[in-house]
Amino acid sequence: MERAGGGLTMDPDNWRDMRGTYPAFLTTDFLGANSYDASAALTGLNGITSLPQGPLTIGLPAAAYPNIKLGTIPLPPNLSTQAVANPFHRGYIESWNLSVERDLGAGFAGTVSYVGTHEVRQMSNVNINAAAPGTGKAGCLLYPLNTTCNINEDYPFASSMYSGLQTQVMHRAGAAQIGVVYTYSHAMDYGDNSTYNGLVFAYPTYWSRDRADAGYDRPHNFQAWTVYELPFGKGRRFVSTGAASKILGGWQFNNILSAASGTPFTVQASNSILNAPGNTEVANQVLSTVAKPGAIGPGQLWFNTSAFATPASGTFGNVGRNSMRGPGFFEWDTGLFRDFTFSEKYTLQFRAESIAVTNTPIFGNPGNTIGSSTFGQITSTAVSANGVNTGGGNRVIRLALKLSF
Repeated sequence: MERAGGGLTMDPDNWRDMRGTYPAFLTTDFLGANSYDASAALTGLNGITSLPQGPLTIGLPAAAYPNIKLGTIPLPPNLSTQAVANPFHRGYIESWNLSVERDLGAGFAGTVSYVGTHEVRQMSNVNINAAAPGTGKAGCLLYPLNTTCNINEDYPFASSMYSGLQTQVMHRAGAAQIGVVYTYSHAMDYGDNSTYNGLVFAYPTYWSRDRADAGYDRPHNFQAWTVYELPFGKGRRFVSTGAASKILGGWQFNNILSAASGTPFTVQASNSILNAPGNTEVANQVLSTVAKPGAIGPGQLWFNTSAFATPASGTFGNVGRNSMRGPGFFEWDTGLFRDFTFSEKYTLQFRAESIAVTNTPIFGNPGNTIGSSTFGQITSTAVSANGVNTGGGNRVIRLALKLSF
């Protein structure tokens, strides 16, 4: 059997960032005087500067509100805000797939599919007040009208793509099911998670350098599972009668095995070297290839840190976004279930589950900033690959009873 399909969908972003637009949203911090300097001006989280305040017994100072009767409300130069592009041309997502399914005989069925998506004008959170390398705050695009170097705009920006070859083999025999899935894929974008994240290279001249492997890209993804009802009890092959039949019958045993490639990361340097507010400094790669010893733990190198160096002052390094990749993962989850029925109204289900049976750690990416004490070292674990937070692959055992009526 062959199947094919395609679709066109508008970008679903809901403009949630507009909750933080000036003057619809204002915050002010009133900070008490301190022993270091009782008269110096202090800056709150939103950039509003105020003098240290007295005790609560004298009350809170009057809040400063913009004059909304003017028709247009100018943004004070020392405040940041969230904006929306004008004109705004909402993006769209193209998707397509082609699948071929075949009976392989002996109860096996196989499927091979190609799946692709392409988003045009993907929503991104672009800092439209970022500075050019080496220019400091004075180089911000809206300076001196705004001095924050931090005005973010929901912007239908650039594109993203995903291409995947998906294969699956399944076998069913009575109460047993076995399945294996393998996906070889590639995802690219300019920034992950739509408006939740910004750009690494935010100054417009360097936007093209943001195009790289997506932060969630995992080229190889292998999954295998089994669902097996144990062959005991009434109507089964073994122990079909007597008290033992009632005790051993009805149990179901499940397994899920997961393994995948690691995710990309960017090798960075200190932003003070770049001197370009709103951007992220990247390192210089000084060797043609980067050796990867693959060691894990404090003092052990996942990659050769000598392959990278600090760039010249006021310049971007030559490393691309997400040019390196961290460790992959392996996880085996299993479960044992049984339903006990009492009359026609009540069912009690017993569940025994173990996540990460082998207790195999799922490690995070290595330290990625030149000069940090953990540069090139993996010193932490990550969230479990199947979405369950197990503390980075630590074994978790759960026992549960569920009553249905």
